[in-house]
Amino acid sequence: MGFLFSKYVPQIVVISKSWCIYCKRTRKALAAYPLKGDAMEWIDINKRSDGKEILDYMEKITGSRRVPRIFIGGEFFGGCDEMNAAKKDGVLEHKLSAIGAV
Repeated sequence: MGFLFSKYVPQIVVISKSWCIYCKRTRKALAAYPLKGDAMEWIDINKRSDGKEILDYMEKITGSRRVPRIFIGGEFFGGCDEMNAAKKDGVLEHKLSAIGAV
């Protein structure tokens, strides 16, 4: 889990699986914003040897092993449904601006 506690923490972190349709929807929704180059880290856990450990940790800190797990500004934000709802009502854009990601 060292990468989660490194000195460099991107403003947006998405824990995902490359084949997950909800993760693909999340990627598409976030692509609609002009994010700064280093603002987001996308972690496809199915391509990592420590994917199971990451899911175990996600369950511990968010209460779920489902993906995507979206963190904004160092705090757990939610999954695809929460992100889409926040995008629809303008909350997501405000949150991204507030943390300097756009």
